[in-house]
Amino acid sequence: MILPALLSVWRAMVPRPMTLGQRLEMFPTANLGLSKPLTIFWNAHQVPWIDAADDGDAALAIGLVQAHLRLTQLMLLKHAAYGRLAELAGPVATGVDHALRILDLPRAAPQIEAGLPESTRCWLSAFVAGLNAYQEKSSLRPPEFAMLGLRVERWTLRDVIVMGRLVGADVNWLVWGGLLRHLEDPSFAALWHRLWQSGLGSGTSLGSLVNNLPMQGSNAMAVAAYRSRSGGALLASDPHLGMALPNAWMLMGLRAPSYHGVGLMPVGLPFFAIGRNPFLAWGGTNLRALATELYALSPQQASAATTEELVIKRRLWHPARRVRRNTFLGPIMSDARVLGIPPGHTLALRWAGHEPSDEFSAMLGVLQAGDVRAFRQALAGFAVPGQNMIAADSAGRISHVLAATASSSVAAMQYSPVLQASQDALHPFLRGAALPFVQDPSRGFVASANNRPSIGGPLLGLWFSAPDRIMRLEEALGGPGKLAIGDLEALQADTRSIQAHTLAQILASHAMAAGLGGQDALAILAGWDGDYRAEAPGPVVFEAVLYEVAGFLYGQQGSMADPRMNWGFLTRFVPVDLQALDETQRRQVFEAALASASRTLQRHPSWGSMHRLRVEHMLGRLPGVGRAFRLANLPVGGSRETLMKTSHRLARDVHDTSYGAQARFTADLAHLDAAYAVLFGGQDGWWGSTTFADQVPLWRAGKTIQLPLDLETVRQAFPMVMQLAPS
Repeated sequence: MILPALLSVWRAMVPRPMTLGQRLEMFPTANLGLSKPLTIFWNAHQVPWIDAADDGDAALAIGLVQAHLRLTQLMLLKHAAYGRLAELAGPVATGVDHALRILDLPRAAPQIEAGLPESTRCWLSAFVAGLNAYQEKSSLRPPEFAMLGLRVERWTLRDVIVMGRLVGADVNWLVWGGLLRHLEDPSFAALWHRLWQSGLGSGTSLGSLVNNLPMQGSNAMAVAAYRSRSGGALLASDPHLGMALPNAWMLMGLRAPSYHGVGLMPVGLPFFAIGRNPFLAWGGTNLRALATELYALSPQQASAATTEELVIKRRLWHPARRVRRNTFLGPIMSDARVLGIPPGHTLALRWAGHEPSDEFSAMLGVLQAGDVRAFRQALAGFAVPGQNMIAADSAGRISHVLAATASSSVAAMQYSPVLQASQDALHPFLRGAALPFVQDPSRGFVASANNRPSIGGPLLGLWFSAPDRIMRLEEALGGPGKLAIGDLEALQADTRSIQAHTLAQILASHAMAAGLGGQDALAILAGWDGDYRAEAPGPVVFEAVLYEVAGFLYGQQGSMADPRMNWGFLTRFVPVDLQALDETQRRQVFEAALASASRTLQRHPSWGSMHRLRVEHMLGRLPGVGRAFRLANLPVGGSRETLMKTSHRLARDVHDTSYGAQARFTADLAHLDAAYAVLFGGQDGWWGSTTFADQVPLWRAGKTIQLPLDLETVRQAFPMVMQLAPS
């Protein structure tokens, strides 16, 4: 057993190189279940453009393409959705699987499936047929299959619905996981009050699991036609997710009788979450809507819970047996030991995703929408994950719609994240159709960067992003003059932080007031413009000084386990807490901070020399064998809340970024073929393929790939033609 396992690891680490031609030769073209002939055009980056004479055939082709390009990724996501990661990783994943089983992502799937409109059911069923047809017709498996112990499984309609719930996971779970382990701390109430004010929490060990869930972060913006140089409305949207390869998105084009569009498609789901059709372009950011409520159960309430035994299969080990307890509110999350909730706290979770909703029909409706009004109507039933949806149409109009289901008890959490459980305490969730929207504002643009929406309505969440990115967008979009699509692309690559600049000035003024002037590090800090350019020394000094100051004030420098190390908390409270120190303490902390910054600057004269981005397969983080899955280690600009996000912890030495702006999309509604996109990485998930990471140079240079809508342009830009025959 050991020798075959070692051989499978070796084959995955040293795969057979695959050219684009060889990869396309692997694509089956006959006996696939099609009703009519279908054409797939491919470009040099292995981006497909599907031309179908039948809607069902189009969906089937999407399934074929996704299985061809991302089969390993699809299988991993399916295992995660069902809490089956230990089948691949062994006993080490038992706790994560138990937590996922308790969360019970599939809970609402039977009701969702039963309530699907017939057109949506047919579309999803055809997509499933495409996934299965590819698996049946293709004899070769990706290199990682044997290494991970993956086996081909038939897909069902319910599997796709559950994948939708995985994508719809509540980003607030990361916050709860980081906070709830501190419930017994004497200072928890004061900490919670400050976190409420700063609007940020922290991640936990589950963060690595859900790091690739679509639209956790992101920027999105739309510019009205009268503010555009081309005379057409503009849209730009760039999602922020995990930077490991393959990417969480796929680029694609599609034409069928009922659907015509291009854009970014989430792996495992058959719709464009970001894209355009001939009349409308759309994108979005995570709303950070609180779709989850936590309730403290009394012993009597806990004893009334129903108990279900779970069997967790584990690779190369015996199965584990765990339990899941369910209450009238939802599952008891405190039973998941991986969350570290202190004993004595029995907490139940109520999640909007446990109730049926139909995001599939909503997004298919968006793909068919002819203007921003139809766009808003299509999103009325969208529930999870809550989104700021941004759109621009061919008539020059723009819109910002809140598409979500959210808790109506957010205000009640001001003093504690945990509510008291009772039947009378439950309030209905707020639904998307009742939430506010804005259309054609007088300033001529709409924008979102995970900030608290400024369009009115109730408080929908607790943990909005710090305002750096939205401030930068509003500063740039609100300036004089008209804008071009190139201006929006430049913003997607922008590395300046307004709040970092402000905080740097505050730190420099304290150091000067302490009589520490004349040092090179202090001069660099005082003169820094807040731009995290890779070649700039200013970010090196600022981050090193902030590392020491935060450590002095709060301890645990650089530890994301401490929620006080979040950017929103630091920018709000570091100035306050520095002011509260006496002069001797301030001099002490800044002497140490500037000395540390000087040493750091000697080792790392520029931000890019210490702020690094790995180009690596998702297995690159594995101990030992992970090195074989790394392609490059690059200097990179940006920071945690710059528009070109490359997130990181507090650091004063070399560190990697693993979360950030990993895809970009732009569109100009003045021209049918003016849609452009790029991925960090590439289209192909096949390790060893020439299109596995071929878009990285484009991404680094701020360049994109054209995604035209006109079929004549497609024939020119996508010259490799594949004909699929009907059965």
